[in-house]
Amino acid sequence: MSMMIGPMRHVGKFKLVPVKTTPPFVPRGGQPRDQILSEFVRLQADLVTLIRSADGLPLDAVKIVSPFGGRMKNSAYSALVIIARHQHRHIDQAEQAASE
Repeated sequence: MSMMIGPMRHVGKFKLVPVKTTPPFVPRGGQPRDQILSEFVRLQADLVTLIRSADGLPLDAVKIVSPFGGRMKNSAYSALVIIARHQHRHIDQAEQAASE
């Protein structure tokens, strides 16, 4: 799962395995760039705090229902790995948008 939603792999200018998100997760758009970046940085800080507070806990024993339809469950550990990989995709997308 984390490979599918992580950073997009490229061969030259071609992206491999593009995956579209479901409608509830499509960005609204229209927000100023500074506001989007500020929110991203704030959410990253929240995530770091969460991960640090979970140090030593049995994250592999806690199951979380996926927000994408609810038919899939992951351990809390897997969910955090997936989130981190997916954030790399967002950073790649932001860099691409900034260069256009």
